[in-house]
Amino acid sequence: MKGFIFLFILFAFESGAAFTSQRNDVMGGVVLQTNNGTPWGKWGEARFCPASTFAIGFSLKVEGHQSEDDDTAVNNIKLVCGDYSIFEFEGDSRSSWGSYGQNSYCPNNSFIKGFALKVEKDQPLGHDDTAVNDMKVFCGNNYEEVGSTNGQRFGSFGSNAYCPGYSSICGFSLKSEEPQGMADDTAVNDVAFYCCHH
Repeated sequence: MKGFIFLFILFAFESGAAFTSQRNDVMGGVVLQTNNGTPWGKWGEARFCPASTFAIGFSLKVEGHQSEDDDTAVNNIKLVCGDYSIFEFEGDSRSSWGSYGQNSYCPNNSFIKGFALKVEKDQPLGHDDTAVNDMKVFCGNNYEEVGSTNGQRFGSFGSNAYCPGYSSICGFSLKSEEPQGMADDTAVNDVAFYCCHH
């Protein structure tokens, strides 16, 4: 059995299919979102940790401050899932600027139970919109706060959203805008997380 698990993990990494497209332990009707997502872009597919694993860390793909050029801030999110093995997978983003920071992990092998987004609200006409700039998560039963290593500076954090009861984050989907050419790019505009039963 251990050999099978090892081969599956190896295949998952080599094929780029380390996530699953659905899980049967997702809490029905529970989609975590904060109160400050922005309106541009479209929702991508939901992606989940492998069965029986939960999110233990994350990292952000962030474009650094562009000075007078077009800023996009967060372009993708990577979720780290853990149990006996570690899986990492990206969200289904339509933009690809920037680079990933270091992974931020929950302490004491705990799971991510909630999150909050730092978002720059819709700017007046002619000003640069950046949408999602940063994210923090809350880990374990004490909801210990863990921040990213490379979030951008614009906007402010909105409300916190938490998984209920005996559940933790097991997957997510991104709302992102495709490249706009010469127009204003915003990249990631919102995130929805899913909770699974322990």
